[in-house]
Amino acid sequence: MELLSGVQLTPRKERCEHALYVLCADDIAEHVSQHSLAKHLMQVKDMVACAITLVIFGSKDYFKSPSRRTLNSNRKLMTEIELEMAVTDLIVTSGCDAAMVDSPNDLALLIAQFTKALAEAPYKKSKRASDEQAEFYMRGDNKQCVAIDGDGNGMSRLWQQMVAVLPLSSLETSRAICAQYKTPMVLYEALQTSNAVNTLADVSVARAAVPNAKTRRVGPEFARKLHILFTSDEGSALID
Repeated sequence: MELLSGVQLTPRKERCEHALYVLCADDIAEHVSQHSLAKHLMQVKDMVACAITLVIFGSKDYFKSPSRRTLNSNRKLMTEIELEMAVTDLIVTSGCDAAMVDSPNDLALLIAQFTKALAEAPYKKSKRASDEQAEFYMRGDNKQCVAIDGDGNGMSRLWQQMVAVLPLSSLETSRAICAQYKTPMVLYEALQTSNAVNTLADVSVARAAVPNAKTRRVGPEFARKLHILFTSDEGSALID
């Protein structure tokens, strides 16, 4: 029992910071006709003490014209324009959001989306705090990304793209260098030798766009910059 005295069980219930308030279109219509929708939501918001999203269920069926016309078939407590105006007033005056769903499947999907968003909120908040501490932001730049699976497929293409985006490089240059040095580690180890810059500068580059054209060299300038990039111990070293 002494060993279990310090154990704390996870609470069976945990209060959420956001709530969904589902109302059918008929109930919404009564509030809209009485101009009390915003006031009602503010009362509910104070009661639950958290942010609220109003979910309007069945508005499409509410405004659907009945196939059998009777004396009261066209009498509605609200029109579509009145509903839109009431929802706009609700968002502005009470600070609540609103969403419309027309089927049980849509309602279930909305609940699942909110649940997932709330569950991921702490992780995204910590990730955002980490990004804000950096001097530059790279997480949102996902142009021309290379997908890599669990088996490592795609590594060679990623390595080729890393070389291709460097100044003075090109697709043909990156293909030639990556064919000679299969991985960044292979290139790093090769650049540790005394004659590494000359060896890298002499790598032949085929001119893919020109048929029967002579090959060219990587060149000493690009080889020198790669040598600085891979071997420099100073983080502030400039590659000019």
